[in-house]
Amino acid sequence: MQYYLSPSHDAAYNQALEEWLYTAYPGQDFLLLWRNRPAVVCGKFQNIYQEVNLLEAQGQDVVLVRRISGGGTVYHDLGNINYSLIGHREGLGANYRPILDKVCASLARLGAQVEILDDISLGLAGGPGGLKISGSAQASSQDRLVHHGTLLYDSDLSALQRLANGHNENFSTRGTRSVPWPVANLRDHLPQDLGDSQTFLEAWLAALQEVLTISDSDALVLSETDHQAIDQLYREKYTSWAWTFAQGPAFSFNRDLPGDALEASQGLRHISYTVKKGRIQDFVCQPACPDLSKAFVDMPLEPHQVKALLDQLGYPGLLPYLFS
Repeated sequence: MQYYLSPSHDAAYNQALEEWLYTAYPGQDFLLLWRNRPAVVCGKFQNIYQEVNLLEAQGQDVVLVRRISGGGTVYHDLGNINYSLIGHREGLGANYRPILDKVCASLARLGAQVEILDDISLGLAGGPGGLKISGSAQASSQDRLVHHGTLLYDSDLSALQRLANGHNENFSTRGTRSVPWPVANLRDHLPQDLGDSQTFLEAWLAALQEVLTISDSDALVLSETDHQAIDQLYREKYTSWAWTFAQGPAFSFNRDLPGDALEASQGLRHISYTVKKGRIQDFVCQPACPDLSKAFVDMPLEPHQVKALLDQLGYPGLLPYLFS
């Protein structure tokens, strides 16, 4: 098994890097570690509009990314460490537990007491038990598997709650819903402080190398061909609206506007719309506004474009009520 510590903090780039290692080297096993600047990463089958506070995320320049695996939405920042194990399914394990056992063993070498919570997550053991510090997901193709997970070491937990809450009941969709779980930062529960997230990452890499029997000479060096292919995947897929937004499931949105919103919404009391492949199929409001309803049909449900249309039609105050 080779290992690679990504020098990039771009969430979209690191997803492209992971997919390239997963698909381009069918005979190779990899350990991949990375950290991201603030980002929200949703599962392949999720409704990103429902899972993420889009307006706040975009207002704070938080990157939105869709990954190739299922599972729930997670918040990343530089205090969160991400890992991937990529390789042959039988070699890594037939399910999550063999991999998570190895992750637990590596963290134990650093003094962390963790346990498997629900077959796919890790939490603190003993003391304030049950607090989640890591979630994971998998994708597979034939005999190839990628298992990836997060590790909350010193993350902004308030940002996690604001940006990736997944509790908006105005949406109706068949997409996978995230499962809320109380979380904690591992740094707050270690017997001794192991430094900032970069320092901890380096220590954890050494512990993982021991558990997985990886030597320093197993460090992966990417070729120029690798870099070009990863850059192309980054540009054409992971930063595209088509993958991030249009890939999600069809859904409908219905909400009654509160009384204090009547002025901002120009008197509208109810709005509803349906979306397929990221585009609005129909838009209904009460009282009826034919010009508004007609203008929205076949429009991408993208906050900047929606805002421009609302400003043009004289409904600037309506924007927050269309996404929450």
